[in-house]
Amino acid sequence: MMTQKKTLATLKSIEDEDFPEYKLPIVPDLEDAKKISTFYPGFTTHPFPTCFVCGPKREINDGMRIFVGPAPEQIGFENLMVGHWLPDETISSTDGFVRDAAVWGALDCPGGFSAVLDEPQLIVLSKIRGKILERPKTGEDSIVMSWRLQKMSRAFKVMTAIFKSDSKRLMAIAEALWLAPKNWDNTNQQW
Repeated sequence: MMTQKKTLATLKSIEDEDFPEYKLPIVPDLEDAKKISTFYPGFTTHPFPTCFVCGPKREINDGMRIFVGPAPEQIGFENLMVGHWLPDETISSTDGFVRDAAVWGALDCPGGFSAVLDEPQLIVLSKIRGKILERPKTGEDSIVMSWRLQKMSRAFKVMTAIFKSDSKRLMAIAEALWLAPKNWDNTNQQW
């Protein structure tokens, strides 16, 4: 008997010419981003509290600890979220920069909070595509921002971007599709 494999999520790195141009939000100063991070909704309730990227039960040097909080409104950016990220050596490649897989993680989770900020519920990543323009350096502050582009029944299209904290230059950007699973049992969260 043959079993079929099901793809839970797909990731695609896009060449510059194939990735649409998106309007970017105004990037806050680092100190403002740190303050906004303290209002991370995941501190109150989180479906996966030990998530390597955004889990509040992760300690320093045991996860990426990206905590995005609701940002002041900007026209054209629904459910805008902002967070501070200080990558450490545990996600560093041999050249002192953050490994690509960790950059993709930073582009993943923050978008989920933008998707359902106004109506918290469990969602899972379905597709993500984007581009890494410049990998963050470990030990250097970055600002992560996410916002919702569209809500379609159980599907949510979001954007996430990583910026250098000092120059506010875009380092990486991704567009993602998140889905609310059908028939999810809230009582069964043991993995």
